[in-house]
Amino acid sequence: MSTLPFEVGQKASLIKRFGAAEVEAFAGLSEDFNPLHLDPAFATTTPFERPIVHGMLLASLFSGLLGQQLPGKGTVYLGQSLAFK
Repeated sequence: MSTLPFEVGQKASLIKRFGAAEVEAFAGLSEDFNPLHLDPAFATTTPFERPIVHGMLLASLFSGLLGQQLPGKGTVYLGQSLAFK
């Protein structure tokens, strides 16, 4: 089994801006229609005061970051630990 070069100190970055359309599309795919993500009026009643992006939508970016940039195409990562606080 061959491996792609992966070394301590390597870095990659990704800048992404999600709008209402992306959040609504993710809600449909994930079946997570929590009004905290989709309803500005409801979101004002929460500590966030405005709609927030689904945590799993943000976490899903790791797949593309690793599979395309670090270390590169063909990479698959097998685990991820998340804590939303």
